[in-house]
Amino acid sequence: QELSDYLQALDAAIGAEIVGQERMRRDLLAIFQDVIVGAKKDMGVIALLGPSGVGKSQIAKLLAQHGFNNPRALLRIDMTEYRSHDSSLNKLFGAAGGLVTSTDRQGILCDWFDDPSQGKFGGVVLIDEAERGDPGVWERLMEFFDTGAFVGGDGRRRQARRHIVVMTSNRGDKVLFPDSIPHWSDARVAAYAQEIDEKTLKRVFQMKLSGRDEFQIPTAVLNRIDRYTVAAPLRGGQAAEIVRRLASKHAQAIARDLEVEIAVDPEIATRLGEHYFSEMDGARPLERGVAKFFNAVKERLQAGAIRELRGKSLDLRLRADNEAEGEAVALWEGGCAFAISLP
Repeated sequence: QELSDYLQALDAAIGAEIVGQERMRRDLLAIFQDVIVGAKKDMGVIALLGPSGVGKSQIAKLLAQHGFNNPRALLRIDMTEYRSHDSSLNKLFGAAGGLVTSTDRQGILCDWFDDPSQGKFGGVVLIDEAERGDPGVWERLMEFFDTGAFVGGDGRRRQARRHIVVMTSNRGDKVLFPDSIPHWSDARVAAYAQEIDEKTLKRVFQMKLSGRDEFQIPTAVLNRIDRYTVAAPLRGGQAAEIVRRLASKHAQAIARDLEVEIAVDPEIATRLGEHYFSEMDGARPLERGVAKFFNAVKERLQAGAIRELRGKSLDLRLRADNEAEGEAVALWEGGCAFAISLP
């Protein structure tokens, strides 16, 4: 019962940051449970497929933060930086013979595994853009996936203990989800994502998707992945909720740094969500748009309004004469402090 309660609390913490994506959350927590209680082995490997900007990398970071209670228990490996054979192996595992120079460290995977404040006692290895890596790198990682251990360039063997490898890829998002999906309901999209089986997801990794396909993960590596899962495309209806959560974080930062409490009109969140949402890019344009808006708020405060507003509460309200034009009006007990044009 204690484990069940813990996993529920962990899912709630992740769900507070990731909008939707029930299947991805469920499958990742299943791997986490297997690793933590030792039902399978001391490490698990999961592949997350789906469109860009839907939370695949973010959920790995949240697992390190909330599952291992340590944001530093995350090592991110961007495979676009590991596309040449020898230099990639040295960068990841260390140079042969343990040589350490100004350009070659012990190897970032070795360093992270050896550090008690990072990955020595468990954590998450996040491999982004998984298919971009050099085949030689994957041959070495295959040993790690297979045995739960690897040997660094210094000859020392590192053993995984409570470690999870999260591989992400945008591969096949146009194959997995039909072109008609923008017209589907949120419920239908979620149900469709739940129904995509793991054989289909693995097959997407194996098929050649275009004439310039640079896919390089060997089949032997794919066979050692414990679970395949998928993240669904973000929906327009989810954009406003994402903006509201992002706005809450920015407002908390302003309250902490400038001592001004801010409440944001939900209509402003809806407006920003509608303007910045992109089905192709997911949440990233939303993050940039919300950051741009709150940077403008901070500029107005720091330009002089802060003298009157410090320690006060501020309401950001939407004022719009029509759908094309509008502004966020900053209201407080003394009247209107300033206004910011909205897209």
